[in-house]
Amino acid sequence: MADITDYDIEHFYDNLIVREVARKHQFRVTSISTGFGQDVPEGINDLENKLLVESTTLPSRNVTNVPLNFHGIKFNLPGNAEYTGSDAWNVTFRLDQQLNIRRIFEDWTTAIFDDRTTAGSIVRSNDAYLVISLFDQMGGSHDQYVLWGVYPTEVGALDYDVGTDGDYVTCQVTLAYHYWSRQGTNAFNNRAIVVDPAEGGGVQNSATTFGGSANAETGL
Repeated sequence: MADITDYDIEHFYDNLIVREVARKHQFRVTSISTGFGQDVPEGINDLENKLLVESTTLPSRNVTNVPLNFHGIKFNLPGNAEYTGSDAWNVTFRLDQQLNIRRIFEDWTTAIFDDRTTAGSIVRSNDAYLVISLFDQMGGSHDQYVLWGVYPTEVGALDYDVGTDGDYVTCQVTLAYHYWSRQGTNAFNNRAIVVDPAEGGGVQNSATTFGGSANAETGL
């Protein structure tokens, strides 16, 4: 085994400076559409609320395996895509004093099912979506992950305690979604991947931006 040389260390450091590494804090939930228009407030998309997102995860995607036996030989074929955890994706918010973010999700769940009337509504997947934006060290957005058909399944409890030293209150919201797609650059051909809600979340190879117009800060 070759020894690590000064050249290896210098080369590694030079590449680290140029390419950097992904940092866990360089993300934001930049947009949420409930799909209900004015029936549920869209205030979650205000900049002040975006900054209150504390933590979440980038969801996974798996391709199933379909075994096929032929003359005693087992072949493996790719099957459908599965989105592990799509029935319980979590995001944690720091809450403002008026609990505005929590109230938005409370009202969203009521729009889905109202206990007083036992009535509710289901929206199409391209009407309800959530966007996770990833950023580089300079604050530029390089990829956006869009969760389609999103809706809240649980608005978490709030913990209050008079014995604490002024700790802030957080709320975990659990959402379900159908699938996700990425807006960014294709790793195979370096072409731009663009998703358009008007097309039901399909991948586009055009200059169309997410939501029909570009935002100077996020590219959305």
